[in-house]
Amino acid sequence: MTGDGEVRWSATLSDTRARAAISARRHGVPGTMIESAARRRAAGDWRGACDAADADVCLNPDAIRRRHGAEPADALLADLRNLAPDLLRWHLPRCGHGDGLLRGNLLVPLADYAERPDSHRRLILAAATPSAALAAGQRIVLTVVKSDVPNPVLHGVHRGSAHRYSLLRHRMFWDARHAPALRELINVADVPALQRSTRLQDAGQVADAWAAAGIELVERPPGQARDEEHRRLTRWLATVPVNLPSLVQRVRTALPGADEVVIRAGGGGVIVLRGLEGSPRSASGSVTAEAGPTVAGRHLPVLPEAVWLRPVDADLVRFGLLRPQELHPLVAPAVLQNTDELADPGRTPGSTGPCPASRRPARTGRADRRCWCPAARPDTASSISTAVGSRSTTTTGPPANGCWRASAASRTRAGRRRAISMPERM
Repeated sequence: MTGDGEVRWSATLSDTRARAAISARRHGVPGTMIESAARRRAAGDWRGACDAADADVCLNPDAIRRRHGAEPADALLADLRNLAPDLLRWHLPRCGHGDGLLRGNLLVPLADYAERPDSHRRLILAAATPSAALAAGQRIVLTVVKSDVPNPVLHGVHRGSAHRYSLLRHRMFWDARHAPALRELINVADVPALQRSTRLQDAGQVADAWAAAGIELVERPPGQARDEEHRRLTRWLATVPVNLPSLVQRVRTALPGADEVVIRAGGGGVIVLRGLEGSPRSASGSVTAEAGPTVAGRHLPVLPEAVWLRPVDADLVRFGLLRPQELHPLVAPAVLQNTDELADPGRTPGSTGPCPASRRPARTGRADRRCWCPAARPDTASSISTAVGSRSTTTTGPPANGCWRASAASRTRAGRRRAISMPERM
């Protein structure tokens, strides 16, 4: 299913993206990995937890203690002991197609520490996805970054985009102590106005959805842009999974003092938010949003994805595409508490009826037909569950991480090389 004929569970959740997200969760972070990492973390073995989650530790706390003192070293060790590397792997940016593999050559800051008590320079604990580590089996790398010191582990990694993926203010994505805070990003069930913005997004009613969240969508006056470019940006904006409920409040918390920020979501466009600090940008005086080409907003601060991106787990569960028991144990309490009210009111668990995909024809290879969802899951040849499951059964053994990883890696020459050993660096 491609192009305009692709089934969409929501305007912001296409069939392709849903398949990739499900594959990433079922086979990229399997239950065996989660259980092993949690068991070792509970025993105080943070290195063992990282090993269980296929994370290479390329840092040396003792070296940091010798060079920078006890304070940053102790803070780093405290974070490493509470780091849930399997939870980090669950939330790291992934491709929105295929098997949902980790996106390569990214640097994701996790925490920062003062280099010295009297210094403004910071040491940054970060996760990275160097292409060499991904080729060795979708492994991730943990390291400490200093702005003025080269780090050979990060060869080829795009440091310039680190702020876009920063989790410095969002520990719920990697720190077991703060995992319950994910609820704040999904907690819209008790606010009807916020529910409305989500439903309008699902229906593709972009301007109404943003207005329901208190943000005015600005249309460019005729003549300022080519008609075709304007239509492309309008279609693109409808597909961007912006977490609209309480967006303005989160932006102000993440980037205090910024009156204008830019959302870089890929796909050939950006969204510029203006009026965050009260500067009048519209007749109503509200915050405004405007879609533009990628060159727009180059001088503006970039809003981290953790602030604006809608958690895909909530959508997968409310549309019945992922079973609750398939969620990460640290993610499930936040998602399950807040998705019931957002589910399609015409569908109940265990019932048989038309699913969102049934509103559009799906091509199954023999004829166009509509999808139906027994137990809130599709049963046609275009079934997401069938397609994702068939990938895991093409390898020997159950859909465990090793088999899925080997299958993905074997498609490239680099993936067939022996696993590389990453050096321990400060």
